Amino acid sequence: MSRSRLLRHVMGLALGLALAIAGGSAHAVEEGQIRLGSDYDIFQTGGSDYRACEKACTEDARCKSWTFLTNLGQCRLKHSEAPKFDNSCCVSDLKRDKPKDRRADEVLCSDYAVSSLRDNNANLSNRCGYRGPLWSASFSESFNRCLDVSPDRRVQEAQQRSEAIEDCRKLASRSTKVECETIAKLAVQQAKTQADSKCGFNPANWHSEESRYVKNCTNADRSLRWDLLYRRESQLTTCLSRGGVSDKDCDSYASRSVTQYRRAQQMRCGGSFSGLFWHANADDHFQWCREAPKAERDRWVSRRQQQLDDCEAERRKGTKFILKF
Repeated sequence: MSRSRLLRHVMGLALGLALAIAGGSAHAVEEGQIRLGSDYDIFQTGGSDYRACEKACTEDARCKSWTFLTNLGQCRLKHSEAPKFDNSCCVSDLKRDKPKDRRADEVLCSDYAVSSLRDNNANLSNRCGYRGPLWSASFSESFNRCLDVSPDRRVQEAQQRSEAIEDCRKLASRSTKVECETIAKLAVQQAKTQADSKCGFNPANWHSEESRYVKNCTNADRSLRWDLLYRRESQLTTCLSRGGVSDKDCDSYASRSVTQYRRAQQMRCGGSFSGLFWHANADDHFQWCREAPKAERDRWVSRRQQQLDDCEAERRKGTKFILKF
Protein backbone atom coordinates (compact mmCIF):
# COMPACT_ATOMS: atom_id res chain seq x y z
CA MET A 1 0.00 0.00 0.00
CA SER A 2 1.39 3.41 -0.95
CA ARG A 3 2.10 5.99 1.67
CA SER A 4 -0.72 8.30 0.48
CA ARG A 5 -3.27 5.49 0.46
CA LEU A 6 -2.16 4.40 3.90
CA LEU A 7 -2.54 7.96 5.16
CA ARG A 8 -6.09 8.25 3.77
CA HIS A 9 -7.00 4.90 5.32
CA VAL A 10 -5.72 5.95 8.74
CA MET A 11 -7.58 9.28 8.53
CA GLY A 12 -10.82 7.47 7.60
CA LEU A 13 -10.48 5.15 10.58
CA ALA A 14 -9.78 8.11 12.84
CA LEU A 15 -12.86 9.98 11.58
CA GLY A 16 -15.07 6.91 12.05
CA LEU A 17 -13.70 6.41 15.57
CA ALA A 18 -14.30 10.07 16.42
CA LEU A 19 -17.91 9.87 15.23
CA ALA A 20 -18.49 6.69 17.18
CA ILE A 21 -17.06 8.22 20.35
CA ALA A 22 -19.22 11.31 19.89
CA GLY A 23 -22.29 9.13 19.47
CA GLY A 24 -22.78 10.25 15.90
CA SER A 25 -23.00 8.40 12.61
CA ALA A 26 -21.15 8.55 9.32
CA HIS A 27 -24.11 9.80 7.29
CA ALA A 28 -25.32 13.40 7.07
CA VAL A 29 -28.59 14.13 8.83
CA GLU A 30 -31.28 16.32 7.25
CA GLU A 31 -30.34 19.80 8.44
CA GLY A 32 -33.11 22.39 7.95
CA GLN A 33 -35.74 19.72 7.29
CA ILE A 34 -38.93 18.82 9.13
CA ARG A 35 -40.78 15.54 8.75
CA LEU A 36 -44.52 15.97 9.25
CA GLY A 37 -47.04 13.52 10.66
CA SER A 38 -46.90 9.95 11.99
CA ASP A 39 -45.81 11.04 15.50
CA TYR A 40 -46.20 8.38 18.16
CA ASP A 41 -43.92 9.84 20.84
CA ILE A 42 -42.91 13.42 21.67
CA PHE A 43 -40.49 14.36 24.44
CA GLN A 44 -38.00 17.05 25.55
CA THR A 45 -34.29 16.24 25.49
CA GLY A 46 -33.22 19.07 27.76
CA GLY A 47 -30.75 20.40 25.22
CA SER A 48 -30.20 21.49 21.63
CA ASP A 49 -28.26 18.43 20.43
CA TYR A 50 -30.29 16.37 17.95
CA ARG A 51 -28.24 13.23 18.58
CA ALA A 52 -30.30 12.32 21.65
CA CYS A 53 -33.38 12.21 19.39
CA GLU A 54 -31.54 10.21 16.74
CA LYS A 55 -30.39 7.74 19.39
CA ALA A 56 -33.94 7.37 20.76
CA CYS A 57 -35.19 6.47 17.27
CA THR A 58 -32.37 4.01 16.73
CA GLU A 59 -33.15 2.20 19.98
CA ASP A 60 -36.93 2.05 19.43
CA ALA A 61 -38.13 -0.68 17.08
CA ARG A 62 -41.28 1.30 16.34
CA CYS A 63 -39.38 4.28 14.97
CA LYS A 64 -38.96 4.78 11.22
CA SER A 65 -37.98 8.48 11.20
CA TRP A 66 -37.58 11.44 13.54
CA THR A 67 -37.59 15.23 13.76
CA PHE A 68 -35.83 17.37 16.32
CA LEU A 69 -37.07 20.94 16.94
CA THR A 70 -33.80 22.68 17.77
CA ASN A 71 -35.14 25.78 19.51
CA LEU A 72 -37.50 23.77 21.69
CA GLY A 73 -35.23 20.81 22.36
CA GLN A 74 -38.19 18.62 21.36
CA CYS A 75 -37.90 15.19 19.79
CA ARG A 76 -40.68 13.65 17.67
CA LEU A 77 -40.46 9.95 16.90
CA LYS A 78 -42.46 8.73 13.90
CA HIS A 79 -43.87 5.33 13.02
CA SER A 80 -43.40 5.81 9.27
CA GLU A 81 -40.99 7.48 6.88
CA ALA A 82 -42.92 10.74 7.13
CA PRO A 83 -42.59 13.25 4.25
CA LYS A 84 -40.03 15.99 4.72
CA PHE A 85 -40.16 19.73 3.99
CA ASP A 86 -37.70 22.60 4.19
CA ASN A 87 -37.80 24.35 7.54
CA SER A 88 -34.90 25.90 9.47
CA CYS A 89 -36.61 24.94 12.74
CA CYS A 90 -35.49 21.38 12.63
CA VAL A 91 -33.10 18.52 12.05
CA SER A 92 -34.61 15.25 10.82
CA ASP A 93 -33.70 11.89 9.39
CA LEU A 94 -34.79 8.38 8.61
CA LYS A 95 -33.66 5.59 10.90
CA ARG A 96 -30.23 4.58 9.62
CA ASP A 97 -29.00 2.11 12.21
CA LYS A 98 -30.78 -0.88 13.66
CA PRO A 99 -30.83 -1.32 17.45
CA LYS A 100 -28.56 -4.07 18.64
CA ASP A 101 -31.02 -5.56 21.12
CA ARG A 102 -34.34 -4.90 19.48
CA ARG A 103 -37.08 -7.49 20.03
CA ALA A 104 -38.58 -9.13 16.97
CA ASP A 105 -42.06 -8.60 18.41
CA GLU A 106 -41.52 -4.85 18.56
CA VAL A 107 -40.58 -4.70 14.91
CA LEU A 108 -43.60 -6.79 13.90
CA CYS A 109 -45.91 -4.80 16.14
CA SER A 110 -44.74 -1.51 14.71
CA ASP A 111 -45.76 -2.72 11.26
CA TYR A 112 -48.98 -4.13 12.73
CA ALA A 113 -49.87 -0.75 14.26
CA VAL A 114 -49.20 1.13 11.01
CA SER A 115 -51.42 -1.34 9.15
CA SER A 116 -54.09 -0.99 11.84
CA LEU A 117 -54.13 2.80 11.47
CA ARG A 118 -54.40 2.48 7.69
CA ASP A 119 -57.38 0.13 8.03
CA ASN A 120 -59.09 2.44 10.51
CA ASN A 121 -58.60 5.40 8.19
CA ALA A 122 -60.35 3.37 5.48
CA ASN A 123 -63.08 2.56 8.02
CA LEU A 124 -63.63 6.26 8.68
CA SER A 125 -63.36 7.50 5.09
CA ASN A 126 -65.85 4.88 3.86
CA ARG A 127 -68.15 5.50 6.85
CA CYS A 128 -68.18 1.80 7.66
CA GLY A 129 -69.01 2.45 11.31
CA TYR A 130 -66.73 -0.26 12.71
CA ARG A 131 -65.78 0.14 16.37
CA GLY A 132 -63.97 -1.81 19.05
CA PRO A 133 -60.41 -2.87 19.87
CA LEU A 134 -59.57 -3.67 16.25
CA TRP A 135 -60.38 -0.12 15.13
CA SER A 136 -58.17 2.25 17.08
CA ALA A 137 -56.97 5.64 15.90
CA SER A 138 -53.96 5.48 18.22
CA PHE A 139 -50.64 4.03 17.10
CA SER A 140 -49.60 3.32 20.69
CA GLU A 141 -52.85 1.48 21.49
CA SER A 142 -52.51 -0.71 18.41
CA PHE A 143 -48.82 -1.34 19.12
CA ASN A 144 -49.46 -2.32 22.75
CA ARG A 145 -52.40 -4.53 21.76
CA CYS A 146 -50.16 -6.36 19.32
CA LEU A 147 -47.59 -7.02 22.05
CA ASP A 148 -50.33 -8.48 24.27
CA VAL A 149 -51.64 -11.05 21.79
CA SER A 150 -50.09 -14.08 20.13
CA PRO A 151 -48.53 -13.98 16.65
CA ASP A 152 -51.41 -16.09 15.31
CA ARG A 153 -53.92 -13.68 16.79
CA ARG A 154 -52.16 -10.73 15.12
CA VAL A 155 -52.46 -12.37 11.71
CA GLN A 156 -56.08 -13.26 12.36
CA GLU A 157 -57.01 -9.71 13.43
CA ALA A 158 -55.24 -8.14 10.45
CA GLN A 159 -57.16 -10.48 8.14
CA GLN A 160 -60.44 -9.66 9.88
CA ARG A 161 -59.89 -5.94 9.39
CA SER A 162 -58.95 -6.41 5.76
CA GLU A 163 -62.05 -8.49 5.02
CA ALA A 164 -64.29 -6.04 6.89
CA ILE A 165 -62.95 -3.10 4.88
CA GLU A 166 -63.43 -4.99 1.61
CA ASP A 167 -67.04 -5.84 2.55
CA CYS A 168 -67.67 -2.20 3.46
CA ARG A 169 -66.24 -0.93 0.20
CA LYS A 170 -68.36 -3.34 -1.83
CA LEU A 171 -71.48 -2.32 0.06
CA ALA A 172 -70.62 1.37 -0.31
CA SER A 173 -70.07 0.88 -4.03
CA ARG A 174 -73.43 -0.84 -4.48
CA SER A 175 -75.12 1.72 -2.26
CA THR A 176 -73.61 4.60 -4.23
CA LYS A 177 -74.71 3.07 -7.53
CA VAL A 178 -78.31 2.62 -6.39
CA GLU A 179 -78.40 6.03 -4.71
CA CYS A 180 -77.00 7.89 -7.71
CA GLU A 181 -79.25 6.08 -10.17
CA THR A 182 -82.24 7.18 -8.07
CA ILE A 183 -81.01 10.78 -7.89
CA ALA A 184 -80.34 10.81 -11.64
CA LYS A 185 -83.88 9.63 -12.48
CA LEU A 186 -85.34 12.34 -10.25
CA ALA A 187 -83.06 14.96 -11.82
CA VAL A 188 -84.24 14.00 -15.31
CA GLN A 189 -87.85 14.45 -14.20
CA GLN A 190 -86.98 17.82 -12.69
CA ALA A 191 -85.41 18.89 -15.99
CA LYS A 192 -88.49 17.79 -17.93
CA THR A 193 -90.80 19.68 -15.55
CA GLN A 194 -88.82 22.90 -15.82
CA ALA A 195 -88.74 22.64 -19.61
CA ASP A 196 -92.50 22.02 -19.81
CA SER A 197 -93.08 24.92 -17.41
CA LYS A 198 -90.75 27.21 -19.37
CA CYS A 199 -88.76 28.14 -16.28
CA GLY A 200 -85.82 29.13 -18.46
CA PHE A 201 -83.12 27.56 -16.25
CA ASN A 202 -79.62 26.98 -17.61
CA PRO A 203 -79.82 23.91 -19.88
CA ALA A 204 -76.26 22.95 -18.98
CA ASN A 205 -77.46 22.15 -15.44
CA TRP A 206 -81.03 21.12 -16.35
CA HIS A 207 -80.53 18.48 -19.03
CA SER A 208 -82.08 15.06 -19.63
CA GLU A 209 -78.92 12.90 -19.79
CA GLU A 210 -79.29 10.42 -16.95
CA SER A 211 -75.73 9.10 -17.32
CA ARG A 212 -74.30 12.57 -16.70
CA TYR A 213 -76.30 12.95 -13.52
CA VAL A 214 -75.07 9.53 -12.34
CA LYS A 215 -71.45 10.50 -13.01
CA ASN A 216 -71.76 13.85 -11.23
CA CYS A 217 -73.48 12.22 -8.28
CA THR A 218 -70.82 9.52 -7.97
CA ASN A 219 -68.05 12.11 -7.95
CA ALA A 220 -69.80 14.37 -5.43
CA ASP A 221 -69.33 14.14 -1.69
CA ARG A 222 -71.96 11.83 -0.26
CA SER A 223 -73.27 14.51 2.10
CA LEU A 224 -73.96 16.85 -0.83
CA ARG A 225 -75.74 14.49 -3.25
CA TRP A 226 -79.25 14.96 -1.92
CA ASP A 227 -78.61 18.60 -1.02
CA LEU A 228 -78.01 19.37 -4.70
CA LEU A 229 -81.24 17.62 -5.66
CA TYR A 230 -83.22 19.46 -2.97
CA ARG A 231 -81.75 22.79 -4.10
CA ARG A 232 -82.93 22.13 -7.64
CA GLU A 233 -86.34 21.15 -6.31
CA SER A 234 -86.55 24.44 -4.42
CA GLN A 235 -85.78 26.36 -7.63
CA LEU A 236 -88.38 24.34 -9.47
CA THR A 237 -90.98 24.95 -6.77
CA THR A 238 -90.40 28.70 -7.02
CA CYS A 239 -90.83 28.54 -10.77
CA LEU A 240 -94.05 26.52 -10.52
CA SER A 241 -95.46 28.82 -7.83
CA ARG A 242 -95.24 31.74 -10.21
CA GLY A 243 -96.88 29.80 -13.00
CA GLY A 244 -93.73 28.59 -14.67
CA VAL A 245 -92.61 32.07 -15.64
CA SER A 246 -89.10 32.47 -16.99
CA ASP A 247 -86.85 35.52 -16.88
CA LYS A 248 -87.66 36.05 -20.53
CA ASP A 249 -91.38 36.11 -19.71
CA CYS A 250 -90.81 38.64 -16.94
CA ASP A 251 -88.70 40.81 -19.22
CA SER A 252 -91.62 40.87 -21.61
CA TYR A 253 -94.08 41.61 -18.81
CA ALA A 254 -91.94 44.47 -17.46
CA SER A 255 -91.50 45.98 -20.91
CA ARG A 256 -95.23 45.84 -21.62
CA SER A 257 -96.08 47.32 -18.22
CA VAL A 258 -93.76 50.30 -18.78
CA THR A 259 -95.17 50.79 -22.30
CA GLN A 260 -98.73 50.84 -20.94
CA TYR A 261 -97.77 53.39 -18.28
CA ARG A 262 -96.09 55.68 -20.81
CA ARG A 263 -99.11 55.41 -23.09
CA ALA A 264 -101.32 56.54 -20.19
CA GLN A 265 -99.01 59.53 -19.61
CA GLN A 266 -99.10 60.46 -23.29
CA MET A 267 -102.90 60.42 -23.30
CA ARG A 268 -102.99 62.31 -19.97
CA CYS A 269 -105.31 59.77 -18.51
CA GLY A 270 -105.09 61.28 -15.03
CA GLY A 271 -103.97 60.51 -11.51
CA SER A 272 -105.81 57.21 -11.29
CA PHE A 273 -103.19 55.74 -13.61
CA SER A 274 -100.52 55.54 -10.87
CA GLY A 275 -99.52 53.36 -7.95
CA LEU A 276 -98.23 49.82 -7.60
CA PHE A 277 -99.14 48.73 -11.15
CA TRP A 278 -98.77 52.07 -12.97
CA HIS A 279 -95.15 53.27 -13.04
CA ALA A 280 -92.07 53.31 -15.28
CA ASN A 281 -89.71 51.21 -13.11
CA ALA A 282 -89.06 48.08 -15.20
CA ASP A 283 -87.04 46.40 -12.41
CA ASP A 284 -89.96 46.62 -9.98
CA HIS A 285 -92.32 45.18 -12.58
CA PHE A 286 -89.84 42.39 -13.27
CA GLN A 287 -89.47 41.42 -9.58
CA TRP A 288 -93.22 41.49 -9.03
CA CYS A 289 -93.64 39.26 -12.07
CA ARG A 290 -91.23 36.64 -10.69
CA GLU A 291 -93.30 36.27 -7.52
CA ALA A 292 -96.79 36.46 -9.01
CA PRO A 293 -98.85 33.58 -10.43
CA LYS A 294 -99.41 33.66 -14.16
CA ALA A 295 -103.15 34.31 -13.81
CA GLU A 296 -102.45 37.40 -11.69
CA ARG A 297 -99.93 38.76 -14.19
CA ASP A 298 -102.33 38.25 -17.10
CA ARG A 299 -105.13 39.88 -15.13
CA TRP A 300 -103.14 43.06 -14.56
CA VAL A 301 -101.99 43.29 -18.17
CA SER A 302 -105.60 42.99 -19.31
CA ARG A 303 -106.86 45.39 -16.64
CA ARG A 304 -104.34 48.08 -17.60
CA GLN A 305 -105.18 47.64 -21.26
CA GLN A 306 -108.89 48.01 -20.52
CA GLN A 307 -108.21 51.20 -18.57
CA LEU A 308 -106.14 52.51 -21.49
CA ASP A 309 -108.93 51.67 -23.93
CA ASP A 310 -111.45 53.49 -21.72
CA CYS A 311 -109.15 56.51 -21.46
CA GLU A 312 -108.68 56.62 -25.22
CA ALA A 313 -112.44 56.32 -25.79
CA GLU A 314 -113.04 59.26 -23.41
CA ARG A 315 -110.43 61.33 -25.22
CA ARG A 316 -112.13 60.66 -28.55
CA LYS A 317 -115.45 61.79 -27.13
CA GLY A 318 -113.83 64.98 -25.95
CA THR A 319 -112.27 65.61 -29.37
CA LYS A 320 -115.61 65.15 -31.16
CA PHE A 321 -117.26 67.53 -28.72
CA ILE A 322 -114.66 70.21 -29.35
CA LEU A 323 -114.87 69.83 -33.12
CA LYS A 324 -118.69 69.92 -33.09
CA PHE A 325 -118.98 73.09 -31.09
